[in-house]
Amino acid sequence: MAENDTTDPGTQEKRSPERLRMDRDLRVYEGWLKSLDTRVRNHLMTEKERNRLIALALINKDRRKESEQKKNERDPMTGLYRQEHLRPMLEEMIRVGKPFAVLFTDLDKFGAINKQYGQPAGDEVIIQTAMRITEQLRKGERRQREPDMPFRNGGDETAIILPGIDSSENLQKVAEKIRTSIQSAPFYIPFSNAQIALTVSIGGAIWNGESEGELMNTVGRCLVDAKKQRDTVAIK
Repeated sequence: MAENDTTDPGTQEKRSPERLRMDRDLRVYEGWLKSLDTRVRNHLMTEKERNRLIALALINKDRRKESEQKKNERDPMTGLYRQEHLRPMLEEMIRVGKPFAVLFTDLDKFGAINKQYGQPAGDEVIIQTAMRITEQLRKGERRQREPDMPFRNGGDETAIILPGIDSSENLQKVAEKIRTSIQSAPFYIPFSNAQIALTVSIGGAIWNGESEGELMNTVGRCLVDAKKQRDTVAIK
């Protein structure tokens, strides 16, 4: 199995791909927990809210393990749905005809992380970002509400389908929760003592009877508008 070993970018030690994934997951969770502690110290959340998020993360991780037969639906790095499932799911939502909305997110100045710290660090920031976004989404705990569905949409971008959202005001609230979760605590960079502040730009729109392609174009234009200012939400 030695031929499948990979060099750990932090130690230059030869380790198996499975061990490298375990080490990466450990660093990601440590960084996420530190960000939660920072938000508690800054009175952005209570200890009870932090503990609930940790419990939900553990439950969701167990559920993902139980759903190995659906592994092809999930992006292996972030645990979000794969990009290729986004359009079919939008088409299904439109076919059903119930209210929903869509958000696109894009980290601001993310390319500088890869340039300064390398792609492994950038990948771990993407994972931490996915965790922060997921913690803000609705889990479908009420019987008549479907859970929000986050998709990795290429690189550091995310697309989110939000069933039942039928007003710009409610969509703005969800988007602002996501925006705040990104900029409220620093991201911890692996293999260094660096902590960096990041922001996210978010575009979104309510489905108004248009086609899947038209809806995605509308959300995309809103994201472009948000990117012009950065750390901003643009809703149509």
